[in-house]
Amino acid sequence: MRKRRIIRGLICISLCATFGGCGYDELPELTYPISTESEPQVSGESTVANQNPSEQTDETTVSPIYTTAVTSNPQAGVEHSTGAVAAEVISSGLTDEKYSAPIAELSELVKPYGTQVGFVYLDITTGNSLEYNADSRYPGASLVKAPFVKSILATDVSLDAELVMTEDTVNSASELLLGKPVDSVFTLETVARQTLKNSSNTGYNMLLKQFGYGHYNSLTWSLGLNSILGDTWKYTGFTARQMTVYFKDIYYYTINGEKGAFLKECMTNPSYNELIGKALPDCDIAQKYGYMDDAKHNCAIVYGERPYILCIMTEVEGSGGATDKLIRDIAVRVSEIHGL
Repeated sequence: MRKRRIIRGLICISLCATFGGCGYDELPELTYPISTESEPQVSGESTVANQNPSEQTDETTVSPIYTTAVTSNPQAGVEHSTGAVAAEVISSGLTDEKYSAPIAELSELVKPYGTQVGFVYLDITTGNSLEYNADSRYPGASLVKAPFVKSILATDVSLDAELVMTEDTVNSASELLLGKPVDSVFTLETVARQTLKNSSNTGYNMLLKQFGYGHYNSLTWSLGLNSILGDTWKYTGFTARQMTVYFKDIYYYTINGEKGAFLKECMTNPSYNELIGKALPDCDIAQKYGYMDDAKHNCAIVYGERPYILCIMTEVEGSGGATDKLIRDIAVRVSEIHGL
C-alpha cells in the first residue's frame, strides 16, 4: 500500500507541474482557513453539528460546467493524509456518566488502527457527537456519488430526462448499464438509481457527461467544503467530518419532496449491504459505500425519532473482510451509545 501511495503522490506532483500548481486561483471564500496543502483545518465538532444544510432557492442558476476550468485538485487527489492522531474517541454533549464505559470500549476498538480508521457520529436532533480521526483524509472512492446525485436532483431537472450510454461512458466491458448495448437510452431515474444502489461507475460517468461537475462543486462550496471535482479527475479525497456534512445535507433533502424521497429510496438496501446496514438490520437506513484498493468506507443516515449520521472511513492494508467486521462493530457500538 505504501508503494501505491508513493506512486499516487508522484502522479499528483506530475499533474500539478503540468497544469501550473496544485491550487485553485478562484476558489470561493470558505468558512474556515485553508492550510498550505489546501486541507481544511476544522476545529472541534461545531463544523459538523452546527453546519446548516445548503439552501438552493433558485435551482436553475447553477451552470453544469464552470467557465473557468478547474485544472488541479485542492484535495491532492486520493492520497491518504492525516491530521493530528486521536488518542481516544472524542465526544461532545455526551457528558452523563452512563456514556463513559461504552465510549471507552469504542476507543479500545479503534485505537489499534491509528489513522487507518476515522469516523464521525452525529445526532442530528441534539448535536451530540463522537469522532475519531475525523480530519484524516482517505481516498473517497464511490462515496462521492451520493452528494453528486443529490446535487443533480436538487436542480429542476426531471427524473424523466434522457441520458445516452455512449462508448466513452462505459467503465468496462462488464459494466454496461443493465446489460444494455452502447448507445442505449435511459432516464435519469434509472441512471441515478443504478449509480447509488449498485454503485455503477458507468452510471456515474453518464451523469458526469450529461450534467458536468458544476452542480456538485456548487453544493460543495455552499457547505463550506473544498472537495471539488474538475476536468482531470472525477473522484477525490474526503475526511469523515466532510462526509458527515454532506450526509446531513442529504438527510434534510430526503425528508422533503418527491425527489428527496427518491434519493432516499436509491440509498436504501444497496446491492452491497455488508457494512452498517448489516450491523443494524432493523433500522431505516440510507447509505453509500466506497471501495478502492485497501480503502473501504460506509456513510449512513439512520432515521428514527432521533436520526443520526455515521460516517466510517478506513484504509487498513490487506485486511479484506476484517474491515467489514470492524465497520460493523463500530456501527453496533455507536448505535448502543445513541440509544442510551
